[in-house]
Amino acid sequence: MNKDVLQFPAEFNTRQEICTVVKETIASRGIQNPVTQNDIIDYALEIIKRKSWQVNWQAYIGLQISNELWRDTVLGIKTSKRLLLLPTDTHNTNCTSILELACSNNITTINIDDKNAVSKAICSTKYQAIIAIGDFEILHKGWQKISALGIPVIAFVLHNNKLEDISWVEDFLHIKNISTNNHFDFNTARHKVNTWFSKENLDILFNSNFTETENLGISWVATAGKRWRPLLAYYVYTILSKDKTSPDSIKKVALAVECFHKASLIHDDIEDNDDERYGQDTMHTSYGVPIALNVGDYLIGEGYRMLANSTFDNAKIQRMVKVSADGHRDLSLGQGEELSWMRTPTTINLKKVINIFKLKTSPAFEVALCLGAIAGGADDSQCKILKKFSNALGIAFQIRDDMLDFFGDDGGADIAAMRPSALLAMVRQECDKNISTIIDNAWQSKTLSQTQQVIIQNEAKRLNLQPKAIKLLNDYKTQAINHLNNLKNKELQNLLSLVISKIV
Repeated sequence: MNKDVLQFPAEFNTRQEICTVVKETIASRGIQNPVTQNDIIDYALEIIKRKSWQVNWQAYIGLQISNELWRDTVLGIKTSKRLLLLPTDTHNTNCTSILELACSNNITTINIDDKNAVSKAICSTKYQAIIAIGDFEILHKGWQKISALGIPVIAFVLHNNKLEDISWVEDFLHIKNISTNNHFDFNTARHKVNTWFSKENLDILFNSNFTETENLGISWVATAGKRWRPLLAYYVYTILSKDKTSPDSIKKVALAVECFHKASLIHDDIEDNDDERYGQDTMHTSYGVPIALNVGDYLIGEGYRMLANSTFDNAKIQRMVKVSADGHRDLSLGQGEELSWMRTPTTINLKKVINIFKLKTSPAFEVALCLGAIAGGADDSQCKILKKFSNALGIAFQIRDDMLDFFGDDGGADIAAMRPSALLAMVRQECDKNISTIIDNAWQSKTLSQTQQVIIQNEAKRLNLQPKAIKLLNDYKTQAINHLNNLKNKELQNLLSLVISKIV
């Protein structure tokens, strides 16, 4: 960063006035997230020119703009989901009281200078907001990386290696009730959608005659998951349609999205020979493959029936059916690529794995987002943007899943099954001959011992692949953010930016 713009305003009254002017500017201009770093620089320079302030306050004013844009979002996030980054020496930097308050409010703290710990925490998806205290250089670099991931970040600058305006930091360490009149309320939305998935509601909406097939299908749809896909359809529709008071009109569309998704899981479990999902037996494990296949097919039919019977006009229904059919086709082609490779495995590279992710994982996000958008009145150009966003989001989602499999506590299920994996492809590309022989033989024999699995995971650690995987993950998150900048609706941009940090 140009050091000519790094001066910290020494007088408290000046800093107070800067904050007031920033708030007034954001309100009068209707500025909303997501904004780029260049946008923030432009807004800061505009304020400096209007107030005849020193140009070297530019970086400080820019931080205040970013802080104000994220204020209500961060204060609406549970304290357990906030991460506080502190200087190494909390005592001499005036941060002792901040550390104590954070601990008392269940906020995790990490040394901002510990790059590995910070990177691991940010990419863990455990935290939904970052509050950082450091010097200008550290904050500038960190802000660029974190904001690229769509994670809200609040930053406070050390002046002469000491924290000024301690009370301002303390404001972000408390739980506060934020009015949701101008902000999307995730918790209320999730509660609303979850009520649609009670067995009683599903029996009515499915027009069930209580046959075994219907009972099994409805029970499977009612089975708890994160339900991100129907939530995405609901989120997008609610924002684009402005239908915040009676959003039940999107109910059947959201249920269709979940029917398609749950059907794909039944079929996927059969194809992957998985015995467990959601902590219980898979459908085919409990009832056999023929019944499971039939229940999956039934749910696909129900999904299309839900769309056809929704309250939207015929033109919108036709577009939604086409999007769903295209997504179903792409998903099947992606799964087919994986199954074909699993039948006759050969050495697989990262490019091939990413393509499988794009075909196999992205369509479900695309269908959810585009169905909500079409129902909300979006045109085809906006749906094309959401498709590109979904491609990047789906790939990032799968890379994160691979990272958890290799470096987390997931037990390495995908490694053991030798399925196409970004991390496995990276290991194979960079490992020595002995390890590559183990991987190639495992692919050919379709068996991998526990000892061999540990060897491969240790090789990934020896090659220090985690930072490379994190960079790959962040690259696709950044792609997703960049696609959002082309959306016409700023509120939808802001919402989906936050969704990235929650899903991936």
